[in-house]
Amino acid sequence: MTISGHCPQIMHGESLALTYPSFMRLTYPAAVEKFATVGRILNPELSGLSDEEAAKRCCEEVDQLLKDIGMWLNFESFSVDEATIAGLPTAAMTSRTISQSGDRRYR
Repeated sequence: MTISGHCPQIMHGESLALTYPSFMRLTYPAAVEKFATVGRILNPELSGLSDEEAAKRCCEEVDQLLKDIGMWLNFESFSVDEATIAGLPTAAMTSRTISQSGDRRYR
């Protein structure tokens, strides 16, 4: 189940803005070239840096973009407590999905 499924006050796009900065920092090492490309699109000044450094800086560039568009968010601003946050990964891994059930209706 998605964050919005547990926290209906959080829209889908907001949940992405909440989680993507941390997700990026965990995953960029597996796709350095792609993250470097995105970083250079967001900030052409990164063109002179190595792919590794540009990929790291991509995370900062996305942070700044989220701030610039008013989407730099945190769970506290949505009144989500730590217990709910801690339960999200387990809920996501144990909820039934369309592909598991073959049923296109939401459960």
